[in-house]
Amino acid sequence: MKAALWTKLKVAGSLRSLDDEMNYFTLWLPPAIHPLLKKINQWRGLYREARSVSERIEIEQLAIQDLSNYPLNIPDHALVREFLQRIDTLLTMSLKTRQAALEGEAIDESLEAQLINELLNWLASHRHSAQKESAAWLSRMILAWKKERAGF
Repeated sequence: MKAALWTKLKVAGSLRSLDDEMNYFTLWLPPAIHPLLKKINQWRGLYREARSVSERIEIEQLAIQDLSNYPLNIPDHALVREFLQRIDTLLTMSLKTRQAALEGEAIDESLEAQLINELLNWLASHRHSAQKESAAWLSRMILAWKKERAGF
């Protein structure tokens, strides 16, 4: 299955919406990850229904906590676990920065972009490892999520 996913990643073309990216790759991902994808889609539905930025922030935090505790029985579970921990750290730092801005403190407006780039660089560091397929897929998901999140 990894070879099929790798082939699909190499011919995927330009980045699509997060929904389209997830749908495009679902058949090529290990079946054991499908329940996690379903859980992610449930959280994404709540995120889209949120009416305010504060609701979206809360949903992001709850989703990452929930997904971090989700039982994973997939080949690259260590990579996915660390990925979720890094997302949690990114969101926590982003929230602290937003809170500081609301309190009138001067903030680094590029911090969130830097944190996402660090996450992408970390995933890129796995491009020659046994988890290269999962790392490449997660990178595409992050880029699609970043694009979607900017639209809200």
